[in-house]
Amino acid sequence: MKLFATVLMVKILVKMLQIFKSGGTSLPGKLATRIYPNVLSVISRRIKIVMVTGTNGKTTTVRMIAEILEKHDFSFITNKSGANLQSGITTTLLNAMKLDGRFQEEYALLEIDEAAFKTVCPLLKPDFVVVTNFFRDQLDRFGELYTTLSGVKTGIKNSEETVLILNGDDSFCSSIGKDLPNKAYYYGTSSILSDDNDYGVTDGKYCIYCKSKYSYHHRTYGHLGNFYCPECGYRRPELVVSLSEPPIMSDTVTKIRLSVARQDHEQTLEGVIPVPGKYNVYNAVAAMTFSLAAGMELEKSMEAISEFEIGFGRMEDIAIGNKTLRIVLVKNAIGFNQVLDLFCSNNKPYPVAMIINDLIADGTDVSWLWDVDFEKLTVVQDSIPAFYASGIRGEDMMIRLKYAGLNMRKVSLNKDYIMLVDKGLKATPDNGYFYVFPTYTALMGFRKLLVKKFGIKKFWK
Repeated sequence: MKLFATVLMVKILVKMLQIFKSGGTSLPGKLATRIYPNVLSVISRRIKIVMVTGTNGKTTTVRMIAEILEKHDFSFITNKSGANLQSGITTTLLNAMKLDGRFQEEYALLEIDEAAFKTVCPLLKPDFVVVTNFFRDQLDRFGELYTTLSGVKTGIKNSEETVLILNGDDSFCSSIGKDLPNKAYYYGTSSILSDDNDYGVTDGKYCIYCKSKYSYHHRTYGHLGNFYCPECGYRRPELVVSLSEPPIMSDTVTKIRLSVARQDHEQTLEGVIPVPGKYNVYNAVAAMTFSLAAGMELEKSMEAISEFEIGFGRMEDIAIGNKTLRIVLVKNAIGFNQVLDLFCSNNKPYPVAMIINDLIADGTDVSWLWDVDFEKLTVVQDSIPAFYASGIRGEDMMIRLKYAGLNMRKVSLNKDYIMLVDKGLKATPDNGYFYVFPTYTALMGFRKLLVKKFGIKKFWK
């Protein structure tokens, strides 16, 4: 009776919040947990659970896995709107549950914030956990990388049946499989991702076990790559699924070739990811490794990845007339550097806006902007018609661009989103792109404007 009442309350609240133009992702779950504190533990064995966590790439990896499940005719529920804290996950599960306490779907595919993982994982005891990477994120919220990593290990510790899918190129991720008894599948790269040797911010320079400096057979970006410690011998584990050749990228797609280590042979797979970016290569390999671990058909899974739809604000393209708004969420220095790499590699006359907020969901400490290599924009600035700074901390963004050496006659502060869109599209050539790089709350506010002005779909649909 208690579960029935809790499920009913959540369903009613979600519907009401959506009617009143809110996503309805957190409040119902918060109230449900107060009424029924152990509700997640009660319902966890009623559905197969896949959890995806890590600093960057969670949403896109979830989207790719969702496409794989759909391709294999599995029904599933997912927190598509990106509500990835305990309250949002509780809302997602209870809103999907039938009033009799059963799930109609076979899988629950859940993105989970790495800071919330420590609490949620022991409650749900998932069948699979996919870990994308660990980078320095919101300093005021997460603290040190080692604290975040420790929380993830603690979350998994009492779930020995959980199968792990880990980024083998990440020395932090790999240590999870080394330190825990769970069955683990490692993915990564057997090849460099590009000829660019600018690795950006490096968080994991030193061995997690002996504190000696890592060496690399090859690196991709940040601290990712084929690492090894020359002192204690800790090294990248054997990869089960790996990128075997450098990817071929365009403005809109990435061609990849994967190698899969089978028990008695090596399988080769080729496919196309419908988004550009080095980081999206890792997301695709992670999704394919989940497919292998779950016993699914890999050829069919590769087809699925080529058909997936990007999540809102994650390299999201919105056509407006004969021009395209491309929105790319930025959360931390390493991710922003990858986005700038992609933008600069185009070297096309496209304007760009950077919308920086400092609310709790963004991280209130914006000093991370000084770890972003905006200096690389000076190489392409002659071809860029305009740079825009916006958001609550738009002035900070202006200062950062000034110290990066940009021509400030091309840089303007535009806090009014309507004016920003109008100016940006006006500066965009026909059939070109207007790039917008917002932090999380800036993305939500900016998208609300686009819903109102251009009628695009709301984020929870």
